[in-house]
Amino acid sequence: PTSVKVTLEAFRRHYRSPLKEAIIMEYRISQWFMRLQPNSDFCEGIRAVLVDKDNKPLWAPASFEDVSEQKVEGFFAPLCANHACGELQI
Repeated sequence: PTSVKVTLEAFRRHYRSPLKEAIIMEYRISQWFMRLQPNSDFCEGIRAVLVDKDNKPLWAPASFEDVSEQKVEGFFAPLCANHACGELQI
């Protein structure tokens, strides 16, 4: 649910953005997706489909309604100053 809401918000925000701005934001979002639950559900999806192959992801939060706007907004925030790769420079 978290990844779906973040992706939908990215489409809304960057529908008409300049390409450079959209690529930088996509990179930022991808870096935030690499966090473990409850901060992101991406890794849980990978676990369920590719690692354990049980196809039973345990989402946290479990529903779209439980994913707050604040949580979605966090995926668009600048990366931490000590982030291993830092912000994308193009």
